[in-house]
Amino acid sequence: MAYHFGEFTLDRSVGLRAGDAPVALEPQALRLLEFLIEHRARVVTKQDLIEEIWQGR
Repeated sequence: MAYHFGEFTLDRSVGLRAGDAPVALEPQALRLLEFLIEHRARVVTKQDLIEEIWQGR
């Protein structure tokens, strides 16, 4: 699934793009951005992020 916001597109298969240009992101930052977009309808807690992005660390 691709997410579009402003000039950006986030697609799991190709990563983050600004228009046609790729945007370099570390894998963890990409997962964080994707998680926040997927859960944009609710408040994401610090605990949610620790469990989902940092695997409880």
